[in-house]
Amino acid sequence: MVIVHEYPLVMVEHHGFQKFVVGLQPLFKIPSRNTLKNDILKIYDFKKEKTMRLLEKNRSKIAITIDMWTSSNQKKGFMSITSHLIDDNWEMQSRIMRFIYVPCPHTAEVLADVLYESLCDWNIDRKISTVTVDNCSTNDLMIHLLLDKLSLNSLILGGELFHIGDGIERIRDNVYFWSATQKRIEKFEEVARHLTIDCSKKLSLDCKTCWNLTYLMFSVAIVYKDVFKRLKQREAQYRSLPTDRDWELASSICGKLQLFYKVTLMFSGSKYPTANVFFPSICEIRIALSKWSEDRDEVIKAMGERMLVKFDKYWSVIHGVMGVAVVLDPRYKFKMMEYVFPKIYGFEKSDVEIVKLKVLVSRLFQDYETCNYESSRNRDIDSSRNTSDMEVQVEGFFFNDYVTFIEDDNHTGITI
Repeated sequence: MVIVHEYPLVMVEHHGFQKFVVGLQPLFKIPSRNTLKNDILKIYDFKKEKTMRLLEKNRSKIAITIDMWTSSNQKKGFMSITSHLIDDNWEMQSRIMRFIYVPCPHTAEVLADVLYESLCDWNIDRKISTVTVDNCSTNDLMIHLLLDKLSLNSLILGGELFHIGDGIERIRDNVYFWSATQKRIEKFEEVARHLTIDCSKKLSLDCKTCWNLTYLMFSVAIVYKDVFKRLKQREAQYRSLPTDRDWELASSICGKLQLFYKVTLMFSGSKYPTANVFFPSICEIRIALSKWSEDRDEVIKAMGERMLVKFDKYWSVIHGVMGVAVVLDPRYKFKMMEYVFPKIYGFEKSDVEIVKLKVLVSRLFQDYETCNYESSRNRDIDSSRNTSDMEVQVEGFFFNDYVTFIEDDNHTGITI
């Protein structure tokens, strides 16, 4: 009853409880709380041995879940470690292995040591499949430290499927660590020189919302990949080293983000480009994001999908106005739209979007025609009205006839 309902051990010494038990059975001898404690520990040892036999006999890998809990009255921290496995009867089995007090401070090092000791104590440190923890930066570092203690050969595919956090964030954290103080920067450059790596390029931390800056951060960090590895052996405080998979991902993402960097340079040039100049590059980015969202790599695919949502938020608003500027450029006209819109919208929807753009161009021209007519009329209502009216009508007839000619000839270009 004490175990099931989690009653305090001292309950057996309460006068009310003793009176209650005597009323049920006067001959029953109530054990002391120390005796009760010993009995509970014996039950625990028996259950532990039984569970260890189950884990040892089981041929499948074991999943671990971890949760930190703080008592409300004493403000003490406890770690709960639970194992999950599929037994030989294909039934799910879960066992709480440890509920252990963890003294402060609850740093990644302390948590990793407690967890590793528990895994070894239960003899399952070589049978781990996954470790699930809360989404916390301390837990991310704790798992990194745990991986250093575990044998990678014992993990599934040598730990290839052991995903921890985000590789991008891990590299970003490393760049931040080694560029935080002048002393660290000097130590970083010293190791780079020892490895005969040109250290003229400085580590630069990106802004998470600026893709071009992320490209610069990766392009420099990749050059110093071996420097990070060497520093891991020399610096005790440096623990979160990017994995080989992180560097492969960074290299792939860097190649893709180079496009954003190139377009950003175009935008920030001394001669500010007009919409007809940078619209093709904007379309190139949109097409690239569509390809990324279908990438085989799940990380790049997820990144492409998130970026595409943000891009389309602005694209849906400005692509029409920018498209008009391209149409008015004699180098592109509607031929540019015929090329990029099928890649962006697909062939069926691209025809609809091109028609919308034609309507927009026509409406803008008609608005210009009306404003030009009203302006001329106000300047000279007597002598200039007929002349102005005639000129606009000629341009209007030319525009409409040319559009009809292009459509009849199965073209979609407009010559201004």
